[in-house]
Amino acid sequence: MLGVLLTIFSSYGIFHFAAAIGVRFLDKFQAVVDYRSTRRVLELIWIAVGIAIHIYAKKKNINVENISNEPNENICVKVWYFYYKYFTMWKSHLIGIRIGNYELQHDSLTAFALLFPAAGKNNYTTSVAYFLLILKKYPNLEKKLQYCASINLTRKGHYSGFDEALEMYGVGYVKKNIIGNVINQENLNLQIRATQEEKERIDVLLNEFLDLYNYNRKDRKVDNRIDPLYKLVENLIEIFEISNYTEHGLFKNNPPSQLTQEGLEKLNNAYNEGLKRIKEVYCQEVIKTERINTKGRRHLEVVKTDIRSINKSIVSLQKRKVPEGNNESTASGSVPINENSQQLNDKDPAPKRKRIVTTNEEKEILKPLLL
Repeated sequence: MLGVLLTIFSSYGIFHFAAAIGVRFLDKFQAVVDYRSTRRVLELIWIAVGIAIHIYAKKKNINVENISNEPNENICVKVWYFYYKYFTMWKSHLIGIRIGNYELQHDSLTAFALLFPAAGKNNYTTSVAYFLLILKKYPNLEKKLQYCASINLTRKGHYSGFDEALEMYGVGYVKKNIIGNVINQENLNLQIRATQEEKERIDVLLNEFLDLYNYNRKDRKVDNRIDPLYKLVENLIEIFEISNYTEHGLFKNNPPSQLTQEGLEKLNNAYNEGLKRIKEVYCQEVIKTERINTKGRRHLEVVKTDIRSINKSIVSLQKRKVPEGNNESTASGSVPINENSQQLNDKDPAPKRKRIVTTNEEKEILKPLLL
């Protein structure tokens, strides 16, 4: 779901905002290599956008919900209001998982699912369509899910999704320790069995010396993002209030390609087009009342921008500080020479290292130790 948001808003400046917060590896950010880090960055962008939009709406004396319908409003405001709205859907889905509320999960997923076809996520679209059909076909299953919508294994009041719990407490350790290319089923089974036995032996060893319920909780060392967040809020407020927002310092070096009226129309129509396409998938793949037509399934309703095509100037790289007085030697790559050091030449060669000879007394001392 995070990948959907990154795909949809990749051409509207989301990488510029991530770089402003402090993200340095934008290619890893786009690929969602670390789910928790990506989620945290998108949450910070959501907070900054929400604060800026509400401040802007208060200054203009308009309702936040009517920003997308105002004819004379800034295009950038309308674009990022969509991000604020779409991320709120995902956030409510996550909250539903964490508190174990099935109805909140179901409604949020149903609302967010229309973005899957818009971002070209065909497999997710089909999976959600099948899920909704199963719930409709088996109403008793939906009643059971209301009692066990999430899993609580760690602490009171904090739930995890089924796939998340399976990954963290089940197959996660096995997946990290399987090496090489799995060429057949037998080899895979042997590696899984060996990994599970290794984990059991490690647990037995740890439980022998450590209390089973004694956890060493340490404060997580998280970089302070408050100052970059406030700075991003200030930049967004400035961008929302000017007409030539592409000339702002945040976008000046490499302005987003879709912050135009045409890009706004594509983003505005993406949600409704996603509804049409998910209905087609439902009729063709799930209930099979129509002939399957896979043409255009992976078509994107918006323009996707790859981070590799964006200029590296948006990434704030830290410059190496050169010590004063060593500029010339550092630039030339030479090593400074100590004036007091002795320079060796052919006339005064370095003295040879003397060989250590064991004395008779030392031999007598070591003799009892020898076999």
